[in-house]
Amino acid sequence: MEPKQAKWKPGGDTKAPPEDLKEFPTWGLPEDVRLMIQSVADGYQCDPSIVTASTFAAAGAALGKSIVGVSDNYRNYPANWFVIVGKASSGKSAPLDWIFRPLMDYDAEAYKAYQAARVQYQAEAKEGRGEPPRLRSRIAANITDEKLLYKLAENNGALCWKHDEFASLLGGLGKYSNGGASMIVGNLLSIFSGGDFTKESVSGEALFIPSPALNIITTTQPSVLKKLMAPYLDNGFFERFLYVNIVGKVPEYKPVIISDETRRKWTERLDGLIRNDVAEIQEHQAAYNIHVAAMNRWREEERAMMEGNTRDVFEEVCCSILEKANYHLCRLSIIAARINGDNMITAPIMQYSVDCVDYLINGQKSALLKILHDDKRAEPTKAETIRQLFRHYPVLTEKKRKSAFARLLGVSQEYITKVTNSG
Repeated sequence: MEPKQAKWKPGGDTKAPPEDLKEFPTWGLPEDVRLMIQSVADGYQCDPSIVTASTFAAAGAALGKSIVGVSDNYRNYPANWFVIVGKASSGKSAPLDWIFRPLMDYDAEAYKAYQAARVQYQAEAKEGRGEPPRLRSRIAANITDEKLLYKLAENNGALCWKHDEFASLLGGLGKYSNGGASMIVGNLLSIFSGGDFTKESVSGEALFIPSPALNIITTTQPSVLKKLMAPYLDNGFFERFLYVNIVGKVPEYKPVIISDETRRKWTERLDGLIRNDVAEIQEHQAAYNIHVAAMNRWREEERAMMEGNTRDVFEEVCCSILEKANYHLCRLSIIAARINGDNMITAPIMQYSVDCVDYLINGQKSALLKILHDDKRAEPTKAETIRQLFRHYPVLTEKKRKSAFARLLGVSQEYITKVTNSG
């Protein structure tokens, strides 16, 4: 199946209408990348959103700290934390591995060079041979959180933590640290913000990580997500992750063989990002206007939730989600611009990135509802869930909102009126 055609050309100023946000939007990516995403989805019979999220994660890992985005007084590296949420056997891992294969091959070559340098280092006289060689890999997989910090320091702060299971990634937090999980989560919160990070211990080596750019991508199941993230709804950790929720079953049909040409083109894309010259990337005025409009819309939604004296856990966390939307917008727009080969964030790239953030905010809210369901601290009834979702539905006139929301849920407008008025 041919993917949707973008309504603009990279570098132009035309605004494209957002596509259906039931899937991770792709309209702002180059044609060959969109075709690749669809080919991999067809080849593994998986939801295309899995491939799109993996594409952004791999591109961010390839860029590392070679590029920094500048917006207002903020500077951001292209580092995002993705969690792909889907039932068992929904095809989460195989497409992720396909997308990351060029980077894994790159790391394999880096390992060979490291081994050769190590042999040469050990053959030299101990006096005057300097520091031992270090492995400069881009991907970290099954390592402890303590080792992750050392790896970030070795890599000058740039790394991608790619883990097949979110449970394993979070399950090991604090296992080998005297401070326990809470200290490691605190470290990760600081790392996400990108400020210089230091770590000292009584017996261990002191670490300094300048402006870390840590990408994370992992997968989990909805039932597991509840157990993993329920303890982290009050410290900002939950909303730093972007949840790609896989809903429904992909129709089964004969898998399409992914061509060697598709692999070659994607490898060339990533290779180009790896070789990216160190630079800053900025928004031009039209892109900045779209950025400001999106932020104002999210702030208005946050203000609407903050009205009144009582707020539940859902609303508290949603407010934090909206506050952090700007981080995600800046980081996704950097990646989208560089995938398109642009050295500036254009209006269409910014509009596309806003659509991506809207999709991912919906994913965060959906994940939050999954976590709060059956949680004794907050057990939303069906009516309360409808009221919560209605508050976050796009702002229209009251009558049009209720009519559109009723159509979305397949219920009567009278029912929506009754439920929302009772809250």
